[in-house]
Amino acid sequence: MTRGGGKAFVYTGPFVTGSGGPPRTLIDLSSWGTFTRSTEGSYLTGAATTGAAAFMAWATANTRRLEDRGDGNGAMLLLEGSSTNYLQYSSDFVSPWVTVGGLTADYANAPDGTLVADRLLRGSASYCTYQNYATATSTVTHSSYIRATAGTSFMRRAVVGGGLALISGGFVEATASTTWQRVAFSYSELVTDSRYAICCDTRDYSGIGGSTATASDGIWTLQQAERLAFATSPIRTTGATASRGADVLSAAMSQVSASMTNGGMQFDVAPIWSSSEGIAHATDKTLFSYAEDDSERIFFVVSGGSIYIRVTSGGVTKVTSNALTFSAHQKLTVTVDGSAGTITVAGATTGNGTVTGTSWTRTTGPTIYIGNRQGATQPAFVRLGRYINAA
Repeated sequence: MTRGGGKAFVYTGPFVTGSGGPPRTLIDLSSWGTFTRSTEGSYLTGAATTGAAAFMAWATANTRRLEDRGDGNGAMLLLEGSSTNYLQYSSDFVSPWVTVGGLTADYANAPDGTLVADRLLRGSASYCTYQNYATATSTVTHSSYIRATAGTSFMRRAVVGGGLALISGGFVEATASTTWQRVAFSYSELVTDSRYAICCDTRDYSGIGGSTATASDGIWTLQQAERLAFATSPIRTTGATASRGADVLSAAMSQVSASMTNGGMQFDVAPIWSSSEGIAHATDKTLFSYAEDDSERIFFVVSGGSIYIRVTSGGVTKVTSNALTFSAHQKLTVTVDGSAGTITVAGATTGNGTVTGTSWTRTTGPTIYIGNRQGATQPAFVRLGRYINAA
């Protein structure tokens, strides 16, 4: 993995579009600019997701995460804002976890190849393993990595109220195989009473849209609860909650070509959230910030119950894409052209195409930020393709 520093990578061959040759690369995000993150961060490496092969690694502080999810998109730069895992002992079911039923600690290798994943074996109608955690009046996302001990197995992750009362919408179910998968659900807490994160809950959920009481035999690790509308990369904890610092990528504006400010540029972006999750999150997610305020940006914006990519200059909207729909980690190819005042999106489920607005000439600040604004505000929570190209 690469650390911060270095100059922009510039492709020195001729600029040819289409099938005639490669595009002209403006910057290579694997080495360009200065990168910081105050903590470690996890990322996927593209290896097989079987129980035997590790497919997750941990980048140390101030180290970029070029994540390959094995989806054919290759390694893309992961840029996330800060987040906190409010569950203690994310991979060990010890106190404050309360376990009722069979538990085998350190039964199998976790996704990062370490022997920390625990087996939970339950008959039907058991509330299994749970932990009281710090609730908040906000949207919360719970996630876990799971796989069956052998063959396939029913698995359920849930959150329940005081007295372990079931909560509609507060659970996710899966028929797991021996291949690791991450399950997650989001719901709006807005509560004042106790809440319990619960793993391997095998009780009857049919009254609130789930399955009936079903036995389970599975392997669990990297339990997480975040105050976001979507799950971010795993944050491991032991006896205390833990936070991941924000990824911050910046450079002097002098390193940025005219194509990236007022001309044409093209980039690939794969949000780690779906369009519906982005709408639920309801905050701007900045991709490129050319000044220390909101005046010069390219960003995702939520408006009227839909999500768009917008370009502003001088604090004025210059062009906004069509309303977009897409799944989490779906790659979008975006082209903006300042002189033409256009934005083009390809790769979305709906909303692809070109929109023409008004041309722009930016008043830039001394620093460009990618993936957020100055001070790590308005983080994008996305993966960006390694190369930003001229268009």
